[in-house]
Amino acid sequence: MAVSEKPILTFTIDFETAKRYWEASKMPHQFRRAAWTDLTVEVYL
Repeated sequence: MAVSEKPILTFTIDFETAKRYWEASKMPHQFRRAAWTDLTVEVYL
């Protein structure tokens, strides 16, 4: 997708944030730090 505008919001989901979400959601136990890569989210309108 070609984007010509800047994002209106950008944030990163790091391991600790993802882990808190995982624990609150009671997701399966396949969540490991060694397998995690931080995610950068960009929101465009």
